[in-house]
Amino acid sequence: MTDLNHQNGVISDEWRQEVEIPSQNWRRADNQAGSNFDYLEGEAGGFFASVEVAGFERRAYLKPGKSRENQHRLNIAQQKARAACEKIASDLAYELGLPVPPAVLSQRSDPQDQWCEEEVVLSLVMYPRQWSWAQVKGLHGGGGEASPKDAALEKAFAECTPMLAFDTWIGQRDHEYTRHNIVWGYEPGNLKRSRLVFLDFAYSLGSSGGEDFDGEWDEGGWQPVEAAGFPSLIEDCIDRDELEMAIARIEDLPEREIRTIVDRIPTNFLPPWRAENIKEGLLGRREELRSSLSGILSN
Repeated sequence: MTDLNHQNGVISDEWRQEVEIPSQNWRRADNQAGSNFDYLEGEAGGFFASVEVAGFERRAYLKPGKSRENQHRLNIAQQKARAACEKIASDLAYELGLPVPPAVLSQRSDPQDQWCEEEVVLSLVMYPRQWSWAQVKGLHGGGGEASPKDAALEKAFAECTPMLAFDTWIGQRDHEYTRHNIVWGYEPGNLKRSRLVFLDFAYSLGSSGGEDFDGEWDEGGWQPVEAAGFPSLIEDCIDRDELEMAIARIEDLPEREIRTIVDRIPTNFLPPWRAENIKEGLLGRREELRSSLSGILSN
């Protein structure tokens, strides 16, 4: 049996190289039960898919999937470019070695109706057991002698520091009050190799929630750069030295790599004007990243 971490690594490498896969490479999974046991469909909607990748058959989550109800809302959804934002965030995270699932773009050949987006993204389900953040809060602590579960969670919390720098850089503000987009994943019987996985980057890179698209990163709108919010259980474990190193890795990422990650997204997934705004925002925010986190670094 192939080691799960090896599988995940092989798939991460392949999907980092791939931009888009044919719709024939995946199908809607027969079992739509969430691997975190309390799956709740988000604003974008979506479903679990079975994907053939690198010689393995794995589960992935496909989104967006909801009908936008009319042409106006569909146009707004296409400007938000959720699938493209997920792919860009995933590729950047890969370059930085961060716990974000590998993602790949695809097209839906069977949209629910004419107001569904055909452009979608598939994000790998990393572990056979994934507990949502709402469940993690209930699992953590409880008094008495620390259990292996508690020790594994503490280790997972401590490994999250670099994500604070990443979320701040890309303007991800959806992890602080989360219920479902941070999960604790592991293989049964292998808690020592568990980790927290960060999901859902549809509302980053200058896109946010709401009925309209306000183009947050238009015309320098990526400023000011403010520290991302995190759940208190993770904030309490922030390591200043690790944060310093994470900032340095982002600062050292070649500009051409950042531009290529954005530029290679097909225009039907990401309008050219959005691509330009995203590149400008990423490069500009990187210059201000260290100062935006200076208060945390100095504490």
